[in-house]
Amino acid sequence: MRGYVSYRPGQAHLSWERDSGRANVMRSEAPHEGFEKVGEVDLEKGEYIDEYPITENNLMYYRLDLDLLYPHAIPNRYAREIMRRDHWFLRSHHYSGANHGFLLMARTRGDKCPECWDSIEKRPERSNCPNCYGRGIDNPFFSPLKIYFDFNMHNNNRRVSENYTTVNMQRQQIWTGGFPIIKPNDLIEYKGTLYRVDNNTVYTRLGDFVTKQRLPLRALEYNRPEYEIPLPPLKRYQRISEEMLGGRDLET
Repeated sequence: MRGYVSYRPGQAHLSWERDSGRANVMRSEAPHEGFEKVGEVDLEKGEYIDEYPITENNLMYYRLDLDLLYPHAIPNRYAREIMRRDHWFLRSHHYSGANHGFLLMARTRGDKCPECWDSIEKRPERSNCPNCYGRGIDNPFFSPLKIYFDFNMHNNNRRVSENYTTVNMQRQQIWTGGFPIIKPNDLIEYKGTLYRVDNNTVYTRLGDFVTKQRLPLRALEYNRPEYEIPLPPLKRYQRISEEMLGGRDLET
């Protein structure tokens, strides 16, 4: 079932191709897990409004039963061609180096950390808490997703050889495809280093559909507790992560 979600402050408007039957409306901060039921709809209506505190840096993903809806808009054929070319380029060892790592999407809602949350001051007490990593939320990250990306072509710290890419380890800017939408404070792991996504992410759009993201990154110090987050082997995880995303960034 094809459909999309448009966002307004405090509201998500779901639209889809009309069909027979009923479906559960599911909502999560990540496209691959954490969904909870928020309602039930008649598919013949073709729309549903979810009243929820949504902000620009905290959009939600929606499913109708198992069908994931596109954020912002359904891509037209021009957007699909951009996605196809970016998919090919980012996975090309010859042209981009096929750089890949893990994306850890941060939760912004959930139970407070049982180890460091100060219920009086309404804030975490420790910036290096081994449970919430100073974020104040229990289990603050969703399970990792494998992503491909390229370093900004104007970045003087980038050097490509036949077999690998080397970068400055402190600050970087990368670009990747438009799905999933990556927000500030998400983490990206690359060659053993964790980077936090800074503010000022730039989204390239065709209409309302996001086709590309440019992300400023800042490396975390190696003594940070986030380095204890377990990550699966990349080779084993590639098939699983793309399957969980439904091959959405592979569509032509």
